[in-house]
Amino acid sequence: MAPEKQVFEENRKRRFQPNVGTVIFLIIFLYIIFSAYGMLRGNRISFYEVKEGSIVQENGFSGIILREEQTVDAPGGGHIHFFAQEGRRVGVGDEIFGIDDTGEFTKYLGEHPELGSNLSSEQLEDLQSRLSAFSAHFQNQRFSSLYEIKNSLDTAALRYSGLGEEKELDSKLEELGIRLIRGKAPAAGVVSYSVDGYEGLREGDIREELFQKAGYEEYFIKPGALLQLDRSKAACRLVTSSDWSIVFPLTEEQRTRYQDQKRVKLFFPGKELATSADLTLFTGADSRVYGRVKMSELMEDFLNERFLNFRIVSSENRGLKIPLSAVVDQEFYQIPKDYLVQNEKGEDGFLKISQVNGQNTAQFVAEEPAVSDEQFCYLRTGGDAEKDGIKQGDLLSRSDGKQSLTVAKTKVLQGVYNINKGYCIFRQIIPLESGTDYLIAEANMENSVSVYDHIILNASLVKDGQLVY
Repeated sequence: MAPEKQVFEENRKRRFQPNVGTVIFLIIFLYIIFSAYGMLRGNRISFYEVKEGSIVQENGFSGIILREEQTVDAPGGGHIHFFAQEGRRVGVGDEIFGIDDTGEFTKYLGEHPELGSNLSSEQLEDLQSRLSAFSAHFQNQRFSSLYEIKNSLDTAALRYSGLGEEKELDSKLEELGIRLIRGKAPAAGVVSYSVDGYEGLREGDIREELFQKAGYEEYFIKPGALLQLDRSKAACRLVTSSDWSIVFPLTEEQRTRYQDQKRVKLFFPGKELATSADLTLFTGADSRVYGRVKMSELMEDFLNERFLNFRIVSSENRGLKIPLSAVVDQEFYQIPKDYLVQNEKGEDGFLKISQVNGQNTAQFVAEEPAVSDEQFCYLRTGGDAEKDGIKQGDLLSRSDGKQSLTVAKTKVLQGVYNINKGYCIFRQIIPLESGTDYLIAEANMENSVSVYDHIILNASLVKDGQLVY
């Protein structure tokens, strides 16, 4: 070769010899371009690490409280004064209130404010605890609680003054020429100074319009107030049993859900209290179906409530917490498990019947089921899965040759894409409970996913078998 030509060839080769740095730069550049393109399209694949979790199934209701209760009528008109504190239990014959029909006793208390000034440390501590309890549970929407705490403090102050004791009071009033008509408890129970006309309400009286609160009015009796006997003769209310219940309307769906449940958990969001209760269903006066939960605790906490919001906690399912976006439905051929065989190499597969020289011949086709359970194994459908494997219409034989099956029946399974090995592998899940963004799947399931496994978060962006990294 001529020297000039040789030099030319060497220069040409040198000119087109790839530079390692240039190649690396181009690879990085192309990666950035494709990554940016994917992000702009919003198709970025994300991963999720499987965790344990739970979903609580609950339903909210608004109900009416039923109690064993009765009103105690005032013996006459006049100013009322309380000797039993709101929420306290009294026995039969205990003095609850007094009626000042002349106004003289009311006048006397107003002229002697010092009666409530000499309180012991124990008495002051009691009043302080009442205020603290009120402050902790006060709700802006429930102004009636202000009357309750005022009545309680006024009654306590009267009792602590020494005038609340019957003998001391009688002696003092006799000296002053003041007459006080006493009201005593006709039965043992817890005292309340609010009435609403629903004290005699029973299960058979329940109807839809009661829950609309049309015409409902709660009447609070205040210490020192002049009783309006034309409005109500009640001076107080006695709750005579710690057993109480809440009745509430049910939809048809709720009736079906709860008709077989005998015991439920209740949660009261306003007071952050919880308890268990017996649940029964009944037909109201309007032929509608209602629920009734019966309890024997917390009665005092809702002493002055008639309408009450609460929740029934039906169940709490624990398991694997899976985002709904990670769940995918996938169709599989459903094959009875007794058709699954192994060859001499230990490979899983099936005996496919085909025509060879005019005769049916069973030929082993290696194919590992994607999913299996106690009865069936499931084979992937469509695309590459059917190219060299089992497909629709194939005739399969059992290993004993006594029975055959045409591949046709399919079943849709729910699952997620496991990516622990760098590519998408469908793993079946069995949902136990579903929420807004997540579901709870059965844990410790064979050939499924486990805690700390990595799955595709946005399953719609990938397919089974796809390489992701």
